[in-house]
Amino acid sequence: MPRGPKRWRITHEGFETIEGLGGAGLSRDIPLHPEGSIPEGMVWMPGGTAGEFITGIGPLIALEYGDYFIDRYEVTNQEFREFVEAGGYERQEFWIHEFVGEGRQLTWSEAMERFEDATGAAGPSTWELGRPKPGEELLPVTGVSWYEAAAYAEFRGKSLPTLRHWVRAAGTGQGGSIIPLSNLGGDGPAEPGTFLGMSPSGAYDMAGNVREWVLNSAGDHRHAVGGAWSDPPYFFSGPNVQPPFSRLPVNGFRLAEYTQEGDFEGQAEIDMPLLTRDYYAEQPVSDEVFDVFAAQFSYDPAPLDAVVEETMDYEFGTVERVSFEGVGWGRIHAYLYLPADAERPFQTVVSFPGSGSARLQPDPDPTTDQGVQHFVASGRAVLRPIYRGTFSRADANQAPNMNTTWPRPTREYVDFVRSWVSEIRRSVDYLETRPEIDADRIAYYGMSWGGRLAAIIPAVETRFKLNMAMIGGLASGTALPEVDQINYVTRITAPTLMLNGRHDPLEPVESAQLPMASLLGTPDEDIRHVIYEGYGHGLPRNERIRETLAWLDKYFGAPR
Repeated sequence: MPRGPKRWRITHEGFETIEGLGGAGLSRDIPLHPEGSIPEGMVWMPGGTAGEFITGIGPLIALEYGDYFIDRYEVTNQEFREFVEAGGYERQEFWIHEFVGEGRQLTWSEAMERFEDATGAAGPSTWELGRPKPGEELLPVTGVSWYEAAAYAEFRGKSLPTLRHWVRAAGTGQGGSIIPLSNLGGDGPAEPGTFLGMSPSGAYDMAGNVREWVLNSAGDHRHAVGGAWSDPPYFFSGPNVQPPFSRLPVNGFRLAEYTQEGDFEGQAEIDMPLLTRDYYAEQPVSDEVFDVFAAQFSYDPAPLDAVVEETMDYEFGTVERVSFEGVGWGRIHAYLYLPADAERPFQTVVSFPGSGSARLQPDPDPTTDQGVQHFVASGRAVLRPIYRGTFSRADANQAPNMNTTWPRPTREYVDFVRSWVSEIRRSVDYLETRPEIDADRIAYYGMSWGGRLAAIIPAVETRFKLNMAMIGGLASGTALPEVDQINYVTRITAPTLMLNGRHDPLEPVESAQLPMASLLGTPDEDIRHVIYEGYGHGLPRNERIRETLAWLDKYFGAPR
C-alpha cells in the first residue's frame, strides 16, 4: 500500500459501520458494535488515557476517560428547527447555565431578547421569520450563541463536547491530511458530507465548515474551535475564544454523549484560559542581563575522562558508543557516527531530539536510526548525545514527553534547560578532543523540541556555526526569564535553516514559526524558512534531506 494516511471503513452484517483515518503502519484492535448500539448520527470514540496538546493551552497531563460518542456531522438548521418548534426558547428547563454578559448576570427575559433572528422572531441570527432561509435547511445551523447551543444539547439529552473530548476526536495533529479535504478558506458553509475531510474518529467537518462551540470556558469567554469556511487553515488546531453571547454567522456546534461521568479525573470541564504570546510586542532583556543568564550554562574546566565503550558497524561507516563526564547531572553517553568514505577531519552535526524521547525507555538502536543517516551518507559525522531526561537517562517518575519539555514558569523547568544546554556544550567539548572532527565546522540540528531549543542553544554555544531547526518555533508557553526563548533568539547570529509544516498545531505559522524567523539576530540573507503545504507537525522526508544537506554544503562546503 502507498505511504501516508488512509481512510478506512469496516462493515459487517448486523454490526455498526465504522470509519476512520490512520497513518501507514496503523495497528489497532477495533471492536464491532451491534447494530443500534451507537446513537444515531454519532461515531464511537474508545476510552483510554490521553493528554492532548492543545494549541494556545499547551500539553495536558494524560488522564483516563471512558468511551464516548460524538456527532458525525455538525447540527443542521433542520435539526435545530425541531428545538424551536418544540418551544425551546420558551422552556426554561433547557437553559441551565447562568447568563453572564458584559460583566454582569442577566435575567431570563434579558437573555431571551438577545436570541432573535433577522426579523425579530426567536431563533438563530441567520434565520428569518423563525425558520431557516429557503434552501438552507440542510446546512449547519449558524448564528447561535454558546447558550443556545447548550440549550439545544439539553433538549436532545446530550452535551456540548468538552475541549479535551473534541480535540481527541478531531485529530488536530493530523491536519496535513484533513485540512486539504475540508471547507476552509471557502465561500460559505456546506451540507454535511459535501467535503471529505474526515477526522480519525470518523467525524466530518471538524476542520472548517463552521466553528464549533465546546463546553469549556476561557475566563468570561467560551471556546469555539475547528475554524469555519471563512477561516485560514491554522484555525483547525488554533485557539479561538468568543463571548458566550456571540452569534456570528460562522458559529455552530455538534454534540457529544458520554458513557461515564468524571472523565479525565474531573478535569474535562474546567476553565481553560489561553496561553498566547505576541513575541513581536515583547522586549528581550538587556545585554548586561543576558550575560548573567548565559553564565548559568558555564562550568569549570574538568577532565572529560572519555571512553569509547563500543564500536558498531553501520551502513555508511561506524558508530561508537562513547561516554564522558558531565557537568552536574551525571555522566553523559552519546553515539558518534563516523563516515567511511570521506576525507578527514569531518564536518559534524550534533542532534537534539523531539519530545517523544523525554520518558524512560531504551535508547534507540543507533545502527537503524533513519533520522541522521543522510548526514553520514554525505560524508559527515553525527553526534547524538543522550541528554538528561531522555531515553535511558530519564527518571521513571518524571512527567512524560511534552509535560517535561514544554516551557513553563517553574524552577524545575529552569533546571532542565540548564542541564540540556550545558550537556550539549559539554558534548562539543568532547568533539574538540577527537582528531577526526573539524572543530570549526560543527552544526546544530534540532527536531521539534530540539527545534524550539534552536532558539536558545546557538545563542549560548557559539561553536555551532550553523543552526538547523526542524518543525520548531517560539512556544506559546512562558518560562521564567532566564530560560525564556525571547531572551535568546535575538542573540543568535549563525546561519539558520527552518523547515516547518503549514498546518502545525504545536508550532503554528503565525504565532510560532514566523516570529522565530523574524526575531533571529542572523542576517536575513543567512535565514531560510521553508513551509510545506499539506504537512502538520512533520516534514516530507526527501525534502528534509535535500534542504539540510544543501545548507551544510552552502556554508561548510561539500565533503571530499
